Amino acid sequence: GILSQAWPKEQADVWQAGVGVASEVLAKLKAENRTKEADEFQAALDQAVQRDCVVVVTWTGEADLDLLVQEPSGTVCSLRCPRTTGGGIMLGDALVQTGRDSFGGRSEAYICPKGFDGTYQALVRRVWGNVTAGRVNVEVTAHYLGSDSVKIGKSIALDNDEALVVFDLKNGRRKEPLRDQQVTNTVVGQLALNRQIL
Repeated sequence: GILSQAWPKEQADVWQAGVGVASEVLAKLKAENRTKEADEFQAALDQAVQRDCVVVVTWTGEADLDLLVQEPSGTVCSLRCPRTTGGGIMLGDALVQTGRDSFGGRSEAYICPKGFDGTYQALVRRVWGNVTAGRVNVEVTAHYLGSDSVKIGKSIALDNDEALVVFDLKNGRRKEPLRDQQVTNTVVGQLALNRQIL
């Protein structure tokens, strides 16, 4: 359950704890020669960490940028609304959950573990400062870690301090939106779980 969700930057330690526990369980199953159970557990882990949509924006220079993603349901995921009923979450610079580490530049990341089919619009907006050469790198991955994963990366110029990237997601795994109450309950549950782990 922990690995199938994306976690905000403030709760990235919950993700790391989940990875640690899963690795220990897998190692124990293999050490006890429980091959069939280990294979089933590995398959479940592989399924849990798949993401329907990942958007990572990176840049260099003394500047701050915001990323906003409009989902097919019309919801907008941003730092002001970091979790949406469409399933998306804004991670800020918590790149570890996208399988990458920060590499000296600055970054923003959006993940939708289970997303709707349709058109997504990612808007990158300069808040302050100067971006090197006025360009940002945008990487969009559909079906991240899935067998049909597709990754597209581009360097895009900020035109009037903004850049828009539009992409379509096919075969999304979400069929119904999360209700606002479910989102609230999830956040409360995650905070309680975080306290228990600590």
